[in-house]
This record gives sequence, C-alpha cells and structure tokens, in this order.
Amino acid sequence: MISILILTKKHLKLYNCIKSILKNSHNNFEIIVIDQST
Repeated sequence: MISILILTKKHLKLYNCIKSILKNSHNNFEIIVIDQST
C-alpha cells in the first residue's frame, strides 16, 4: 500500500498529477488530503 499525504487543497494539481502517475504504475495506493486552512 502506498499512502501519499497532501497537507492542503492548494496542492490539488499535484494530487491529480500524482494520482495519474500512480494509476499507471500501482493499483494499490491511496492519497490523503488534509486541508489545514480551516
């Protein structure tokens, strides 16, 4: 299992980029987004 922690929704472009990369190479992963601005 690959877990990626993204600390803010400002990194949504990064999130989408990582998601597309991992989707090509790994099926077993999750991305956790924590928005610290609230």
